[in-house]
This record gives sequence, C-alpha cells and structure tokens, in this order.
Amino acid sequence: MVRGIAEPLCASYTCAYLARVGHTMSPNAKDYLNLLVDFMFKIYAQSYNKGHPTVEKTKYMSLFDPTVDWLLQCLAYQADRSVFKDVWSMYTSNEKHVVFLKSIIRYFPSEIISVAVGVITSSIKTDFAGKPDD
Repeated sequence: MVRGIAEPLCASYTCAYLARVGHTMSPNAKDYLNLLVDFMFKIYAQSYNKGHPTVEKTKYMSLFDPTVDWLLQCLAYQADRSVFKDVWSMYTSNEKHVVFLKSIIRYFPSEIISVAVGVITSSIKTDFAGKPDD
C-alpha cells in the first residue's frame, strides 16, 4: 500500500508510522520491517537522484533522516545476525548513502557490529572516499 503514495517523503513517513504501530503491537516481528526498509532504500535513492522541484536538495534529503533512523531502529531491536545479514545485503545491493550506514551502526547490537567492523570500515573506505557527507 505504501508503494501507491506518489510523494516520496509522504511514503517514507507512512513507512515510519507503520513501523511504529507494528513495533507497538509486536516488537520482535521483523518480516514487514524488512519490506519497509527495502522500500526505503529505493525511495531514498530515487529522491536523491531526482530531488524536489522547490526544496533545496540537502534540506529535502535531511527530512528523510528520521524515517530511516526509526525504521532501522525498529528492525535492529533485539536483532540477531541473520537480520543484520539481510539488512547488509540490502545495503550492498542498493545505492550507498551515509544515512543508512549511520543508522545500521547506531542501532544494531554492539556484538553484531563488532564482528562486522572489518566489512563496515571497508564499505566506508570504498563507498564514501572523496564523497561529501550526505
């Protein structure tokens, strides 16, 4: 249903709302959150490439930060390594943006991040070398 919303910013906040309600009802359910996060990767990339006709790009993209943050926070809540692997495969198969990487590092349990630190630092080095911060 979220895919039918034409304005990407409205669609992203709808995803965040669905994640909030779903997290309230069943905090350990991850299947619908995987779909929402995958959709968010696509929405963010599309918005980043096209921008907004009347709003400056950096301001417009900063409006997506809370939704990305919340979705990944809900998904990372009591997550195990399989959830991290799913999110990391989504991250590597889509366009790389700092907001996703920051949220992954911030919200996944430290014991998972500590194991994946080599892969994460390699991604930072290769994906964002010479690029300005999103």
